[in-house]
Amino acid sequence: MQKHLILWLGGYYKASYATCYALCTTSWHWAEVSLTSTSPTHPRFFPASALVNQQLFAWGGRYYSGGDDKYFDDLLELDLSTMARTYQLRAHVRHVPTSGTAPEAKFAATLTNVHDARLILFGGAQWKIGGACNPDSSLHVLDLHSRVWTHHLLARVPRPRLQHQARLIGRGELLLVLGGYDGRNKEYLGCRDWAVLNLRSLEWVRGALYDPGQVRVRARVRTRVRHRMWALSLIHISEPTRLLSISYAVFCLKKKKHKHKKTIKQIYH
Repeated sequence: MQKHLILWLGGYYKASYATCYALCTTSWHWAEVSLTSTSPTHPRFFPASALVNQQLFAWGGRYYSGGDDKYFDDLLELDLSTMARTYQLRAHVRHVPTSGTAPEAKFAATLTNVHDARLILFGGAQWKIGGACNPDSSLHVLDLHSRVWTHHLLARVPRPRLQHQARLIGRGELLLVLGGYDGRNKEYLGCRDWAVLNLRSLEWVRGALYDPGQVRVRARVRTRVRHRMWALSLIHISEPTRLLSISYAVFCLKKKKHKHKKTIKQIYH
């Protein structure tokens, strides 16, 4: 059985695409995927994407060409079941109708699949000339059964950002958000700006908490374990939109080994 990495949509200024390509992980050969659709798909770059079974979802994104600058708030679905069943490079694209309190049009957000039941959309922004923008920390949840968006207004939120990473950890009970770009002061965020969302309570339980009265926020990024400091690291190896599951590793590093047993306090219930 052949497996593929899927590259769909994308581009940058003056060159945005609505095409799809597949990279075979056996022969490492690129080939274009033939797409069918009931309505045209507008080219765009930096959409948020998530894989749910054999469907690849893409939300939002941006199109820029000369004076034509557009942001999107629609949800697209790329049906890959034909490729999985027949190994033919064919797929179908459709616009998914949704309701509820939908996110505003933006790009460079993250979309995360939670147990094939919900999609979590976090962050993103609309760009301004010179690299300035006002990213947000809004959290929107899409129920995959009813296709209804819900906007969760939380008292404590992480620092606003776009172009970040979001991955499930803790056996799928937690969502880790790391890095990104804060366009308010044109600052790229590193490992000092992370946050963890409890997916049961939908509350931010650890990490960089944003104070709306401050532009720059310094956050502690270490977890104390019996008075010893552990640094949190994230490795992510993937294409932004691909058929295979996301490969990632979250681990802790320590300077010395100790013989006595250490315990880590859980951050979810």
